[in-house]
Amino acid sequence: MSQHSHIYVYGIAESAFPLHDFHGKVELITACYEAVEVPLYLIVGRIAAIKQGIDTALHQDVLLQAGRYTSVVPVPPGIIFNSSENLFKQLMSVAPQVAEKISFFRGKHCWRVALYLADEFAFCTAIKHPELEQIDLKSLTAAPAQVQQLRKKRDEICRRLMPYESSALVSNLVQQLEGVFSYVRNIPLLNGAHSGRTDLMIGHFAMLVPQTKAEKLGLLLQAARNELHPKGVHLELSGPWPPYFFMD
Repeated sequence: MSQHSHIYVYGIAESAFPLHDFHGKVELITACYEAVEVPLYLIVGRIAAIKQGIDTALHQDVLLQAGRYTSVVPVPPGIIFNSSENLFKQLMSVAPQVAEKISFFRGKHCWRVALYLADEFAFCTAIKHPELEQIDLKSLTAAPAQVQQLRKKRDEICRRLMPYESSALVSNLVQQLEGVFSYVRNIPLLNGAHSGRTDLMIGHFAMLVPQTKAEKLGLLLQAARNELHPKGVHLELSGPWPPYFFMD
């Protein structure tokens, strides 16, 4: 076997794209299959052994650069073959599905939206609910000691309502963005250890957005930020990302 006898797979592209930024670490293998009408471009690297460390940052960078030039089906980090024959054999069995995904992603970028509870007091103040309205009315004429009890009760109600209010807020935002994205998918919420933040994530979704509508997306989300900020919610947009969230 040669020194670099294993093939590490980054993804599958619709067409070739510049590789000069990767200094020989990445190459394209063209494969033609009777099951699909166009050739597929396998984005791969050569590695010495299966146990060699996986550079996840490079993996994502390769897919992001490819996605700027062509439609790409991403492969999760860590997919390795010990020969070209085995790679081609595996791809042959899924070539029609790959071609369908390439068409699905064509001309679109994946963007991720996350909502964080930056100010719990402001968020709770913005909640409209009959129970809270009654407490607020009682507080206007209550004695100081009773006001403290009412405030405590109000906080308890707000915490109970928070998941429902958060869900409604995210649904409303998605409705505001209809017409901009082609597809949307909810993503599980991240805790602080995975989000890298101290505030609570209350909403998380990904969108496939046509490149022609990226500017409109930015304008709508800026308007949403201005609306959400007084309610104690911070909106974070990140991307473009490889479309992992839309891989079944």
